[in-house]
Amino acid sequence: MRKIALTVPFIFALALAFWTACADRKSPSVPQQVHAESWMSASSSDFHGKKIAEVGLVSCQSCHGEAYSGGSSDVSCYASQCHNGPSGHPVGYLSPVSPNFHRNRVAAEGAQVCQPCHGEDYKGGTSGKSCYTCHNGPSGHPATGWLDKNSQSFHGLAASSRTPADCAKCHGANFDGGTSGQSCRECHPTESGHPATGFLDPANASFHGTRYTQAGEAYCGGCHGADLKGGYSSVTCYDCHD
Repeated sequence: MRKIALTVPFIFALALAFWTACADRKSPSVPQQVHAESWMSASSSDFHGKKIAEVGLVSCQSCHGEAYSGGSSDVSCYASQCHNGPSGHPVGYLSPVSPNFHRNRVAAEGAQVCQPCHGEDYKGGTSGKSCYTCHNGPSGHPATGWLDKNSQSFHGLAASSRTPADCAKCHGANFDGGTSGQSCRECHPTESGHPATGFLDPANASFHGTRYTQAGEAYCGGCHGADLKGGYSSVTCYDCHD
């Protein structure tokens, strides 16, 4: 009887200690390291973006909630402007004036960085969002009008307003392809972007005077400068015009 009497308190104390330890581990006030230390590093194999591309966003919901706004983890995926919605893209990803604009990353790493979520053909993949909703193929150019001189989306207008330096981000410093693999020289013989023939021939439909009349001085000013004395092109219009 004495042996049993000693054993019962011992077992009770052991159970109490075990229960207390479990309670501590389960307490939301106790921080727990769930993700790898390099979870936020884009260059790491443990980067959360890569893991999500492999298994999908549903894996985040168990801790961060169905809306990814905190859940049991009490940590919102939208905190500190990390993500602009469940897409996983940062805030400013669709803004051309933002350093987070998606073109900048594509220009630096190539369109293949989009494939883990949008699919090898960029038509949706695990994200279910086709890049072609906005783009005419993986080039990243607008879906319509990019090659139409009469369109507001014409690439000549974009090159004029942004300067060819913007084209170089994807097509390379010498416009021979770069990360895009598409050489501008297949259509343009020189960096000027002017048509291969007829640009200096008043009788030709490609005569630059006609284009100037249609698009205005600002169109030429994009490359030749607002004063038309050189600008990005370093070619002054005054060499020929007074």
